Amino acid sequence: MRWTKSFLEIDETIITLLTNPGGFCDVAEDRIHRERNILKSYIREYPDFRTTHTAWIHVAEHEIIQKMIASTEIFHIGPMAAVAGAISETVLEAVIEAGAKEVVVDNGGDIALYIHDPVYIG
Repeated sequence: MRWTKSFLEIDETIITLLTNPGGFCDVAEDRIHRERNILKSYIREYPDFRTTHTAWIHVAEHEIIQKMIASTEIFHIGPMAAVAGAISETVLEAVIEAGAKEVVVDNGGDIALYIHDPVYIG
């Protein structure tokens, strides 16, 4: 079997995770909790981060915040436009670090892939 399919729902984050067999669901779940806690903490400190519709110009130390800022500033839109994609990407990285050989992370249509053979989506 090429894929193991898992569904993770943590607050507003709803992810479909496809990996090669190997029990990577716990790794993904831990990373989702970690990144959501970072986001919640940052939003408590900077409430406008959650609602701004323009580029965010503040410095951030956490990688997920940096990813969100970098991917939206070129379009002059608010960083929350990139939250699902940033979570998908960090989950992908964590699962690969844990040893997964192939991974698909779908977070509400924001998809991060690490694959070797073609895969059809749709």
